[in-house]
Amino acid sequence: MLKYPVNGEAERDWQSKPINYKENNMEKAEQEDTRNTPKDTNSVASIDRPIGSNGGAGGAGAGSIGASTEIDGDSSTAVALDSVGSNAQNLAAIIGSLPPELRADADFMRDLTMRMLGTDSMASASRNDSAAHNRRMLEGTSHSIVQIVNTSESFNVLNPGKEGDLQKSSGTGVVIDVEKRLILTDDHVAGASKTLSINQGPHSKKYSAKLVYSSEVCDLALVTVDNDEFWESAQALSISDVDAEPGVNVTSIGYPMAGGTICITKGNLSRIEAHGYAHSGVELPIAQITTPTNPGNSGGPGLSDDLQILGITHQGMPGTNSICHMIPPSVISKFMTAYRENVNQFQIFPTLYAKFGRLSNSHARAIHGLDEEAHKELGILVTDIAELSCLHGTLAAGDVLIGINGFDVTTKSTIKPREGDTTNPKYCSNLLSYVHMLNMGEEVSLDFFRDGELHTETVRLSKAIGDLSALQSRQDKPSFFIENGLVFYEMNTDLAASLGTALILSPPELRARMSKFRSTPDEAIVIILGYFDNTKEEGATYGYPEAPTIINTINGQTIHNLAHLKEVMEAEASTAYHTITSIVEQSSPIIIPRLTALELSEKLTRFGYTKSCSDDLRSTEVIDIAASASSSLVVDEHTLATSNSRVSAQVGAPVLYLSNARQLRTEPLPRDNSYDHSAAATNTYKAGSLRL
Repeated sequence: MLKYPVNGEAERDWQSKPINYKENNMEKAEQEDTRNTPKDTNSVASIDRPIGSNGGAGGAGAGSIGASTEIDGDSSTAVALDSVGSNAQNLAAIIGSLPPELRADADFMRDLTMRMLGTDSMASASRNDSAAHNRRMLEGTSHSIVQIVNTSESFNVLNPGKEGDLQKSSGTGVVIDVEKRLILTDDHVAGASKTLSINQGPHSKKYSAKLVYSSEVCDLALVTVDNDEFWESAQALSISDVDAEPGVNVTSIGYPMAGGTICITKGNLSRIEAHGYAHSGVELPIAQITTPTNPGNSGGPGLSDDLQILGITHQGMPGTNSICHMIPPSVISKFMTAYRENVNQFQIFPTLYAKFGRLSNSHARAIHGLDEEAHKELGILVTDIAELSCLHGTLAAGDVLIGINGFDVTTKSTIKPREGDTTNPKYCSNLLSYVHMLNMGEEVSLDFFRDGELHTETVRLSKAIGDLSALQSRQDKPSFFIENGLVFYEMNTDLAASLGTALILSPPELRARMSKFRSTPDEAIVIILGYFDNTKEEGATYGYPEAPTIINTINGQTIHNLAHLKEVMEAEASTAYHTITSIVEQSSPIIIPRLTALELSEKLTRFGYTKSCSDDLRSTEVIDIAASASSSLVVDEHTLATSNSRVSAQVGAPVLYLSNARQLRTEPLPRDNSYDHSAAATNTYKAGSLRL
């Protein structure tokens, strides 16, 4: 709806009324500026029919306006516009007659031009403006926006030690600091990579890159290039200090799929609110834009008309019409602060580690002391608090939280300003997203009811996302341990996602366990996901259901994490079997024979396994084992299986056991020119470890 001021009067609506301006304004314009006033009878134009009518000279043929505008109802100054050919001249006449304040009104001039020349001409002008805008944006970012190519390795859940297939993906990045050599992008673009490279199109030079810092939680990453040549021409773009308001123009520039060259699209910022991030599932502020983006745009900037970064493209909603999302400056700012302060990526965003339930029933609310007038639509019921949560000892199950930091907490777990308060928890209407955007160590005031009485307490935010979650981060490959036909894992988010239907159909105890908080910092979910040696009756795991099994105990000991499981299974025992129980009480225990290190090595080789545990479970202890030249070297199998062993022997010792890439084997000591062959010489060999 187009509005403009006339003679200091109230703004007028130009969509529903004829275009009018006061005759004295026209006369004033003629007096002040006669340079643009034509001298012929067409010099002053008036349209004597309402816009949209079909009568009058020239009719309403194709391309014609077919309408006219009355100038303040004064027919003495009116001349009909009766043909398309004269429209441009008449438009110039009208513009020349307008008072300066109207000529300066861009919205009014655009509306007038569209009415006089028709939408086709306006569309042509718009296309020209758009092309000029695109050229300016591309020229201004030609040394700032890059394509990032990520080569990663797939992970084989059933055979975790085996090298996975290499796969390539690509996204976009933007230079934000030339001095510090930083390129900003998404974590899902640059994270979990074997190699990274950047370029500026299919025919440009490629540079090797590396990951500097990343956060899985907010899906952001920083990448750098060591090559000086790249930075000689690189230009940084600045990040907006504040989140933009809805309605501003947003231009996306990047390297989407279905092409190799840079691509530019335009749209607007629709809204900013808390929303789940697809990469982590955490709710944080997010900017929704109408700017079309596609796979490959991820990590690229959404730019304002003056080339400021308004956000980083990172996700969309398939099956919708132009619902695309950017990470806004408020989140980027927290990420960059954490990078500068060298904060662990999982310590950026604080959280409460508590669970809440809705409290809508009036009788239940009355029992908890809530007044239906004073506390209408306020309050959520505390149902669970982690033992290590910052709320533990302050809030308890059964309390009703009604306020935080002076904001009301509603029955829908949203927060809102209290009556008369103009403070706005911007874009963080959800309770948890509001807490996420606070700072670690910050004090938070809580208002809650307990046993019908209102309390106010202060707590300090001390736990961040990832500290007490049941699932590990997806940033690293999952830890694993293999024992006689069973593959054990510590669960992480990627493994949980890979289970898919198997997880949905699994016993409810398994799903419930995955939603619980940790009771200790090192607690983890240990699960069996792989079964082998189960095709014949004599196989170690024959007859057991090949379903995800969360471990409860092994050999009578409750298992806390995978390192603890390894310790229990490798401990000396009087029995020849391992007994494994699940958290599902009605399930039968799994019983498998114990194996020596050499037996395990042979079985793994037979079934095509290359590792028996992940690198993080290998012992770092170095054990010296010596042998004389006159006797064979005898190495304890358990020592080789669980540690790095440095084996020393005089040259000429006939035989020693070595662990190499997976299996123990008998090898003579090497004899070549690289060793001292004197009788007194002693050479050292690293035997490695069975569990490589």
